[in-house]
Amino acid sequence: MTAAGIAARAAISAGMSKLASAIMGTPKQQQSGGITTSVTVSGEDVPQSIVFGRYATGGAAICPPYTFDFKDDMPGEYLVYVIALSDYPIDGLESMIVDGQKCTVAATQRVPGDAGFIPEDGYGRRIVDPSGKLDGYAFVRVFDGTQTVADPKLVQMFGSHPERPWNSFMRLYGVAYAVVTFKYKADKFSGMPACKFVLRGAKLLDFRTGETVFTNNPVIHAYNIMRGIKLAGRAGTYGMNIPETAFPIAAWRAAANACDEQMTDGPRYQAGLEFSLSEEPLAVIDELMKSCGGDIAEVGGTYNISVGPPGVAVASITDDDIIISDDRKMVVSGGLATIFNGVSASYPSPDDLWEEREAVPWKNTTWAQYDGRNGRREIIADLKLPAVPYPKQVRRLMRELAFDNRREQRHTITLGPLALTLMPLQTISWTSAQHGYAAKLFEITTLIISPDTLNVTLSLRERGVADYAADPVSDADVPPTVPSAPESKNTTVNGFLVLPETVNSALGVARRPGIRILWSEGASYASITYAIRLKGYANTILSGSIIDVPAATHLVTEGLLPDTEYEVRVKPVIAGRETVWTPWRAVKTLISGLGGSDISDEAITESKIANDSITFPKIKRSTLFVPRFIKRADITLPATSSSTAPVSIFDEIIPDYDGGGFIVNLNAVIDTLANGFHAHGGKHDGRQRSRDRTKHHTHNRRHSEMNFAYVDSRTGAMTVSSVAPDHVSIWWDVSEDADPNALVLMPVFPVDENGDPNLTVEPQIMAVEVAEASPQPWMIWDADADEWCDARTPEETATDLERCRAAAGMLRSVFCISCVAHGVFTDEEAISAARGETPDPLADVFGMMPNETRLAARAAWAGSPSVGRMDPLTLAIADHFQIGVDHLDAMFGLRA
Repeated sequence: MTAAGIAARAAISAGMSKLASAIMGTPKQQQSGGITTSVTVSGEDVPQSIVFGRYATGGAAICPPYTFDFKDDMPGEYLVYVIALSDYPIDGLESMIVDGQKCTVAATQRVPGDAGFIPEDGYGRRIVDPSGKLDGYAFVRVFDGTQTVADPKLVQMFGSHPERPWNSFMRLYGVAYAVVTFKYKADKFSGMPACKFVLRGAKLLDFRTGETVFTNNPVIHAYNIMRGIKLAGRAGTYGMNIPETAFPIAAWRAAANACDEQMTDGPRYQAGLEFSLSEEPLAVIDELMKSCGGDIAEVGGTYNISVGPPGVAVASITDDDIIISDDRKMVVSGGLATIFNGVSASYPSPDDLWEEREAVPWKNTTWAQYDGRNGRREIIADLKLPAVPYPKQVRRLMRELAFDNRREQRHTITLGPLALTLMPLQTISWTSAQHGYAAKLFEITTLIISPDTLNVTLSLRERGVADYAADPVSDADVPPTVPSAPESKNTTVNGFLVLPETVNSALGVARRPGIRILWSEGASYASITYAIRLKGYANTILSGSIIDVPAATHLVTEGLLPDTEYEVRVKPVIAGRETVWTPWRAVKTLISGLGGSDISDEAITESKIANDSITFPKIKRSTLFVPRFIKRADITLPATSSSTAPVSIFDEIIPDYDGGGFIVNLNAVIDTLANGFHAHGGKHDGRQRSRDRTKHHTHNRRHSEMNFAYVDSRTGAMTVSSVAPDHVSIWWDVSEDADPNALVLMPVFPVDENGDPNLTVEPQIMAVEVAEASPQPWMIWDADADEWCDARTPEETATDLERCRAAAGMLRSVFCISCVAHGVFTDEEAISAARGETPDPLADVFGMMPNETRLAARAAWAGSPSVGRMDPLTLAIADHFQIGVDHLDAMFGLRA
């Protein structure tokens, strides 16, 4: 572009307002208000480009993408782009946009020894999106165009590439480029990642200081294009090659300073632009001038510039200064063809990923009403501002240019030779009695010198400083940010819960611990991944995938231990979406263990057990706690009560045992109760017999003598004692010399069809603990009366009854028969009884009350596997009978 081009452009726009001049443009300029390269382009015919100011570009691919495998175990795991950003050096990379998400770029590249360093950090600075999903999966190295050697990483990795070797001669001097590396992962990228780069563009000469700096100032941009931009190598110069002396420095400095004037949102006029080297320099300058409401004019080889509001008047004239012999012309209005009452504009919006955005239209309803004469008429000028990525500046320009456009007065006058020093785009003031002007400002649009008289004919256009007054409210009216690509939300599993559970046998016996995982119904996940760890530990010990998502439940049993605290978390699997783990949730597995059916005959033999490998101190007390039974055949009782011997005890619940139940009183004394007691409990007539306890011991001698034993929990020694053969004691009176907390083996006999204890068969043996104080027997079998009788006084009986009632509140699973399962209670009745909502459900207990089955129902319901653990109900019962929670916990391992 030559000086003649600028002169021709000035002649065409002479007399036009800045708005009319801005919308005239060229066909190419009017196509879009967005950025030039919105996607990364490729191919041999892609023109070179330069970036000025802060601007975004998709860049141009220098070569097809590379792929490589970091660990030689996954071909194509890593993807590498080499993208040219500008064919002129840049100041740097500010940020990136990856797959429609704004991303930050780390200021520095991590090196070994830095916190969080990973081997991939060797590929460049980290690219991080708002959700953080790209952290550690995207890296960039940027070369600003001043590099003198090839990228050593590309040479190292692809120097021997069979098709596209990157050798040490590929320096790309003068070209700013980026090397972007992506680590593939299905939930991170749905395809080939798309990139945009937000750059700080070229460093340019600031004529005000003589320094080469990065700048957003459009006057500095235009100046450098007019002077000429020298490209690297033999590429020549882009621009007009105008000498420095052709620029009146005072005018250009004033214009540059006008752009830097600070407003509430920053400098008054800023510009950013990517332009192709195939574009005419004047077309680029036009876009830059639109960003600041500026004009450039040439006269006599000198280039003047005007930006924004009118400058200080360089001359003042009156009517007397005008040569009346020459023609004079005045235009009051150019008509509706050149006048506007509103402005619309489009621009590249950084808040909207640098996509083209329509500004909020600026309108003046008063003007529209006036222009319509008999009605409102909107005449809207449409601006394309691809060099203005600043929404408030766009609004400011729309308002300023609209007001400037409404100043319609034009004059053509002739002045004498004293006006030879004037230049186009300068401002003069005119005081005119004829026209009623008082120091009215006019801008010189054209200037013609007569060679004969040296008179100067001026074309003037009305200007006004008030048109450029700040209006922060109007300038702040910008459109809301609407991202062109919605940010993907991290997704987790809704309604996530975990509960302890057991796997039961066909007879309802707990055999294995489990953890039930629950989530909301209707989930559309492809699957759910779970992880389990021991509470207090970081490492995951169990993990798996749940395919049956519609079930909304899954039971995990493999690898779990009973009575153990775990933590569980889950996350959904959704194709193409990022998902996150739920927080860890704590759960404690229920008590369950191996039974006889889990161990084959002769699986455990003496030869497989080392001497002293099993000792009593190694056995937890809870291992032999109620309601755990052992078979008679597993115990060899010594022949006499004075002998001691070691005892082998197998922790096994006998599933076919139906001989009775047991209860515990406040002192933790364990008692046995035959089923016949339930069947015949109603026969008790409440008679209180003052009988000598010895008397009852002499009845019913048909019963054979039986033994009981206790084992000292500290020494492991077992002591055998004889029991009088004339009765079956409900509350076994352990010998007074038994040590507290000793283990006691007690026989439990089945009953016949009449409810009588059958003492002729082999009894089952129950392992119990001795309390610190043992009450004396208070119920015995009276053979003469053929019934169970009370051997205590009414006062003693009342005390024991209270004990029994309190003991019932501590029961968890102490009865072998569930009243619910047997239809004694409905679920609702059992819950009501367990909660104490019915009138005292413990009014009768064990034959001394009308309905002892309520006690069984309460205990059975509280521990029924069919409804899960009912700790809250059990605690409610305990509270009703004022039984301490700590005592419950100590005795039965209950947890709230």
